[in-house]
Amino acid sequence: MTALAPTGEMLTGIATVSHLPLLPVQLGPADHVIPVAWRPVAGATGVRVTEATITVVPVTAGPGRDLGVGAAARVEQSAIDVTSPEPGAPTRALVIPDLARHEGDTAVPVTDLDGSDGHRLVVRPVVGGQAQAPVVAVPALPRAGMRPALLTGGSLSGSRLTLPDLPGGRFEVTLCTGGAPEDFAPVLVSCGDVRVLAAPGPVGLHVLGPDGAEVYALTGPLVGTTTVDVRAALERHLAAHAEHPTADIVLRVDGQGSAGVALAVTGVIERRVPGRPRVTLEGEAVDLDVPPPAPGRTPARSLATITVTHAGLALHPLSDAVPTATGALAGPVVRDSAVVRELPPEALAGLALRRVAVVGRALTACDLTLEVLGRTATRQDLPAAAGPARPQVVWFDLGADVTVDRPVRVGLTATRGAFGWVAAPDPLVRLAVATAPAGRTVQVGDVAVALTGPETTVAATLRGAPPWRVATDQFCDVALADTVLEFAP
Repeated sequence: MTALAPTGEMLTGIATVSHLPLLPVQLGPADHVIPVAWRPVAGATGVRVTEATITVVPVTAGPGRDLGVGAAARVEQSAIDVTSPEPGAPTRALVIPDLARHEGDTAVPVTDLDGSDGHRLVVRPVVGGQAQAPVVAVPALPRAGMRPALLTGGSLSGSRLTLPDLPGGRFEVTLCTGGAPEDFAPVLVSCGDVRVLAAPGPVGLHVLGPDGAEVYALTGPLVGTTTVDVRAALERHLAAHAEHPTADIVLRVDGQGSAGVALAVTGVIERRVPGRPRVTLEGEAVDLDVPPPAPGRTPARSLATITVTHAGLALHPLSDAVPTATGALAGPVVRDSAVVRELPPEALAGLALRRVAVVGRALTACDLTLEVLGRTATRQDLPAAAGPARPQVVWFDLGADVTVDRPVRVGLTATRGAFGWVAAPDPLVRLAVATAPAGRTVQVGDVAVALTGPETTVAATLRGAPPWRVATDQFCDVALADTVLEFAP
């Protein structure tokens, strides 16, 4: 078998084209194998092939392919009986060495015929052992009056008799006198071994899909460009082997020959994500990932339906930033005596405060109580922080919106254990106020989702590899549905 490997890839929009340029190959006698080898994707669930086309362009130029001897040398014969070693291949030329006509005891070489001596070579196909009507004469019969020139297409140069790619595997060649087919009269000739040259293109074409089934068949010589659609067969096979998408397409011919062969495949490997991956945002950016396994490479794009469910809250701009450091952080240690953080007198005036967070680390397992604007909220059983990590954001729900009509003082008490409240320089707090969702924005990867109400759903195309960063100052849930990662082959 002969094989070609894909020579390149190029990304075009949503799909990738794996292509073989038009390369000259010898088709036959062995099968010609075109491998399709796409890179694997862990967890792949399917393959979509949008185009898979094989193009075969037969070689038509050139002197022809030497098939060997078609008639043995003979002396003083009235007709040369030529049988092609490959009967299915069109005959492009016959090489007739030492061709001579006999005039009595004299042999006159025949190397060029212009009709001046009244002789011409005549070629007739032989069918069922019977010579048929002439198809070529050299020289051809000239135009006469309203009659066009007849038996054209041949020429003689030295010992080479060129023919117009004649079909059929057997011919009778005679040297004749006479100016019309009905007047042709053969004369005795002698010659050496006659060699047959075939047209260089292949005969017949059979394309077998990856499962071995024939998807295309053409009988007879290839005389022009042939295109074969193998999309369905290739997609069916690759989809059944999505995690290791490889396949072989086989070209088989009835008679060997040269041709240019090209393959163009457009498609993607798909990984459909089950369920609804979801994250909750409370004023900090989070990563939205897909379930394992990791695909192993970056998708060309990912299609998903994004649903944002708004909680009616947003982080107020006066909220303190959460330190990113994981080492030692300074601040008061909260025990059974309250530690207070006072905001500027006019902070949050007229707004509805619903949740308050403190930033720090549980030094031991602890219970916390927070007091603000006459409301009390608690958090129970906070585990002790283990090892270096970012400080924790501990949210307290006030139970209902509290309209800010006085200066805000946040008091924190540890009713059990101890809590390190990070300060920079004041103890850090974060504040969530009631907010309508309309007009707000949630950034999911490179997609900005403009909120229209309590629940917003959009169809989106995500770029890059998961996880995708989700960022907003809004409190909300973000979920993906119908997620499909598409990978280049």
